[in-house]
Formats: sequence, structure tokens, C-alpha cells
Amino acid sequence: MSKPSPHPDSHETESAGPDRKERGGIGATILRAGLLVTGFVLRFFRETLAREPTVDRRALEVGHEVSDLTLQRVRPVVIGFLIMMALVLIVVSALNVAFIGRWPGFPLPPGLANAPDIPLPPEPRLQPEPQQEMQALRAEQEALLHSYGWVDKQAGVVHIPIDRAMQLLAQRGLPAQPTSAGETLRDQGQLIPSDASSGRMMERLSP
Repeated sequence: MSKPSPHPDSHETESAGPDRKERGGIGATILRAGLLVTGFVLRFFRETLAREPTVDRRALEVGHEVSDLTLQRVRPVVIGFLIMMALVLIVVSALNVAFIGRWPGFPLPPGLANAPDIPLPPEPRLQPEPQQEMQALRAEQEALLHSYGWVDKQAGVVHIPIDRAMQLLAQRGLPAQPTSAGETLRDQGQLIPSDASSGRMMERLSP
């Protein structure tokens, strides 16, 4: 009888185990080295700050104060600050290596793992990039709303910017339509925007 073949994922798990342990050991070693260097730096700070700064004899002769902060105390603090920043980066990198080597990959949440694909429109797809085309259309419409141009050159009909049109409309008002008393748009059978199309299409009002 043939023995059942092991699951293919078992080989990956066995090979990934030593790799994670090795990374964890490297991270722990770097972390211990960083803590050791941090101890030396703190000891250096303590000894440097406890040491009395040297005073120039000429400063004592002219009566200068010698209790102010001197460069001898500032320099080690700045150097130590830079060293501490480097040590923090080393320790964070070591912890990152250790944790990545110790933790397996995180699975996707159920909602994202089982999310259905976004349905595409049926063929033929005449708009390969609809978002860019929509942006171009809106830019063209905005340019048309804020510019002058011909609508019908033979009839002498032009379009003007919408701001100018609103100013003229506010100055002149809407043109009055000759209607008899009590006559409405429905009685005239005029076209108005339809509610079903959200104003995109016109419908005729029948009397």
C-alpha cells in the first residue's frame, strides 16, 4: 500500500519554523547589544555631567560668572542625543525583525477574504477609463459655463458665462409671457422638465 503523501503546506511550515527562530535570535541579540550600549551612554552622561568644567583664569580675573552653562556640558548632551536616536532605531529594527520572525502572516478578515468581485458592465465596454472620461466631460462643461462662444453663428446666437448671464437676468428680469387671465402652462401645452428623469428630459403638459 502506498503511504499518503504529506500535505504540501507541512513542508512550508517546517521550513518556515527554523527561519522564524533564526530571525528571533538575531533580533534578541541586537536588542541586548542595544541595551548594553545604552547603559554605557548613560554612564558616560552621568560622569560627564558630574565632572566640574574647567574655568579660564582670564574669566576669573575680569569677573565673569562661571556658573553658567558651558559648551563642555552641551557638547556631550547633543552627541548623546544623536547616539540615543541611533540606538532607538536599532532597537526598533531588532524588535521588528524578532516579531516578524516569530509571528505568522495575518489572515485577511472574513469580510475582505470572501468579498465578491466588483461586477463589470457587459461587453462591449466602450469606456475603458470611465473616471478619466467623466473628469474630462466635467472640465469641458465647466469651460463652457465660463466662456463666450457661438451657439448658432448664422442666427447670431451666442453663449455667455453663467455669472454674466445671472447679472443680466437680475437686471432685466425674466421675459413676460402673454397669457390670458387664469391660463396656466398646462393650458398652453408647454414643455417642462419631467419629475421621472430628475429634470434631464422634458415633457409636454397636455391641457
